[in-house]
Amino acid sequence: MRYISAIFVSIFLTACQTQEVLPSETPSVAFSEAIASIPDEALRLCVQEYSKYYESVDALDALHCSKREIRSLKGLEAFSNIKRLNLAGNKLVNADLSWFPNLEVVHLHKNNIQNLTLDGLTKLENLYISGNEIKELTLSELPSLNTVNAESNNMHRLVLAGLPNLESLFVSDNLLSELDLTKVPALRNLRLNSNFFSELDLKANRHLVLVAAEHNQIKTIDLTRNSKLSALYLNGNQLAGLDLSRLLKLGTLEANNNQITQISVEKNQLLKILELSNNQLTTAPAGLHLLVSPTALVELKNNPFDQQAIQILESVKRRIKFISY
Repeated sequence: MRYISAIFVSIFLTACQTQEVLPSETPSVAFSEAIASIPDEALRLCVQEYSKYYESVDALDALHCSKREIRSLKGLEAFSNIKRLNLAGNKLVNADLSWFPNLEVVHLHKNNIQNLTLDGLTKLENLYISGNEIKELTLSELPSLNTVNAESNNMHRLVLAGLPNLESLFVSDNLLSELDLTKVPALRNLRLNSNFFSELDLKANRHLVLVAAEHNQIKTIDLTRNSKLSALYLNGNQLAGLDLSRLLKLGTLEANNNQITQISVEKNQLLKILELSNNQLTTAPAGLHLLVSPTALVELKNNPFDQQAIQILESVKRRIKFISY
């Protein structure tokens, strides 16, 4: 028995010794040490302002350094736990955000960014990068991404893939002429004004409620599967006609300055704003008298209406007060 007890005691002591020599977890990098490794003075001074609140880099989850003349993010990778990053209004040309896997919200608008890296940002929800110089952009395998604003970049190529939760895409004021939207089925809000689109294929985007595609060169747009659409802005295109028969929830239609020759709003009785000025309408919009709201705003100026159309519009005017033609 004494022999057995001695064995147990020996095993116990060995285990305790083993635990003593096990390496402890790597300590978090000190805030002051991380700051010293940031070469960009403007960024270093901004991050230093947070040192009074945090002792370790792991504790910092939000960084706001807008309008600081920052030109480089080198050294910031030590703060890998950042979730919300605001670097808007700086002088950044390159932005590699793959060092920050926990990012959820990014503000990088109004920089000089040409190269943007978003690899591995599976938690990213909102991305604001308007007012940069990003000519080509690929957004892929970002499963949490919900909102993207990439307007005013002179962008000529945009690739979207692996974005199951993207609901809002704003890419106005670019140089885009084509865009595959089949990989963003959850899209609800789409704004692509002032580009060079000649057609839009929205059949895969059945959840759209807002489409703004003003000042393009659009000749055809298929809206037959967008029954949830409530606002449609198509001013300044080359449309000869519009099929609105499936848009039962449409409340706003602006299609001024096109080449529309005839149109029906028989299925769009919820319209409160209808603007079709500067087109080629000779007949009154069919179903205009069916609009539910007596305060609907209807503008049909500068169209070559025939006499019968004028009579119909005069009749409608008795019920809809704000109509001009």
